[in-house]
Amino acid sequence: MIRIGIISANDAMKWLKQIENNLPENVELTYLVYQNLEHLKELYENNYFHFDGIAFSGELPYFYIKQSIGFKEVPSIYFDVLERDFYKVLTKLFHDNKNFCLKRTFIDFVFTENHFLGLKEWLNEDEFPYFFREHLMDYVTDTIYDEIFEHHLSLWENKQIDLSLTRFSSIPSKLSQCGVNHIMVNPSLESMHEKIQSLLEAIEVKNLIDNQVVFGNISFYHPGNKDFHEMEYHHIALYKAILDYSKQKNMPFIIHRDLVNYEIITTFKDLRMITDDLSTCDLLAFFKKNLNFPVHIGWGIGHSIQEARNNALQARVEKTDWNDSVSFVMTKEEELIGPLGDIEKALTISNSLDKNIEKLSEKYHMSSLQIRRILAVMDKIQSNELVADDLAIHLGITVRAATRILSKLEENGVAEVSHKKQKKLKGRPKKSYKIQFFKDGM
Repeated sequence: MIRIGIISANDAMKWLKQIENNLPENVELTYLVYQNLEHLKELYENNYFHFDGIAFSGELPYFYIKQSIGFKEVPSIYFDVLERDFYKVLTKLFHDNKNFCLKRTFIDFVFTENHFLGLKEWLNEDEFPYFFREHLMDYVTDTIYDEIFEHHLSLWENKQIDLSLTRFSSIPSKLSQCGVNHIMVNPSLESMHEKIQSLLEAIEVKNLIDNQVVFGNISFYHPGNKDFHEMEYHHIALYKAILDYSKQKNMPFIIHRDLVNYEIITTFKDLRMITDDLSTCDLLAFFKKNLNFPVHIGWGIGHSIQEARNNALQARVEKTDWNDSVSFVMTKEEELIGPLGDIEKALTISNSLDKNIEKLSEKYHMSSLQIRRILAVMDKIQSNELVADDLAIHLGITVRAATRILSKLEENGVAEVSHKKQKKLKGRPKKSYKIQFFKDGM
């Protein structure tokens, strides 16, 4: 059974429940009703993990969550009024009222992000209807519903409009009480079913990703002078700790031992839980609490079983010179992430979905996570000038990988290169990269 949570204001429930018609038999819907935007945030945080997917009743609640706390790993969509839905309403208005004037209409759901529903393609500026704000992100405030209603009312009372078109289900009842001529515009049933289908496809893709095989290569730290009995004791203690963690967390690991380490096989979904989306390592914390010797963990993700196994080994041996317990992840893209949860070396990486970061990601063809990590390094060292060695140390990657990242920034015009003299007399000067992500005033 596929469980989908529908998050909506109470006033939207009537038209939302249309989607129950012709749903696949294996889809189960649960409705979650919010009272205000603050309650919406609480509702989402307390319930998202119960569902395979989340559907929001409209753009505003969807973007409010995106802007305020960011989406979790559950696929999410929102129901919106498509151009074909909108023009059905306009066509009827023109047909039923020969004197209908679009210029004397207020539409509160057109903005840059939906291309003003195509209106700017055929209307001159002096023919354009009233609208609320240029960008959808400007709607994301705690008082937005009151602000939109007041705007409707003000235009009506000042006799600037003859009709209001609204997308927000809490507003029509207030407009009726004030005698404002209005129409509530909802997504069509066809549009909603298309969105549900796209959500089901996203859930299927996520399930494929979550179920991909991940290897963990685990070894205790052992200098060469350990005797056989002590090493065997450590092997037994480590094996017991792995079993105890597996049982305690209800994660059915497949465990295999060779001469020098243990290999566990799990899924990417479980790895995300163990590492809190590749940021900390709960298994490592368990080992530190229950074992009296250091442990190295390398997690490997790959396109194949063999690649995942090799990546796990590479991640585990990357820092074998450390005399402490460590955990690293090697991704399919050969990006080394870690040390996971290391307080001394951990970076403070913002998870906020800042629209400027998203723009940078699209402009420079880099992941938003990588951009945030580079910004976090610059913040930590209080400088926007980096050499490959610095970036490698703070990101827990190889110098070669750091050089590739910096070279890409240079190619994209984000980094200016100079040469930094070595403190020692010998050796060639190192390239120093001055990073300026926001030089265009973004």
